[in-house]
Amino acid sequence: MSAYSPAAGVTGIIKSVSVCNVNGAKIAFSIFLDDDGAVFDENTALYFEAELSKGQTFEREVWWPMNNLSGNLGVQVDTAQGASFTFHGAEVTP
Repeated sequence: MSAYSPAAGVTGIIKSVSVCNVNGAKIAFSIFLDDDGAVFDENTALYFEAELSKGQTFEREVWWPMNNLSGNLGVQVDTAQGASFTFHGAEVTP
């Protein structure tokens, strides 16, 4: 599922990511960055099937610039409604 795609003429900069396990058991999540499409697989994975225990939160400071209208930041979790994804960043226009 796409979580973010920059608008035309905009550079989006993802600066932090948080993933919270809101399920009652262990989950596996993935985060993808496809700069020119929406292919979410091992080739575009930044984190692939990373495991989180019940109640655990994954937090990282990152620097992921995106400036392609066709680009997508994607997320996936192996359990329906098993995780909450939060991204913080900025959008820059010339």
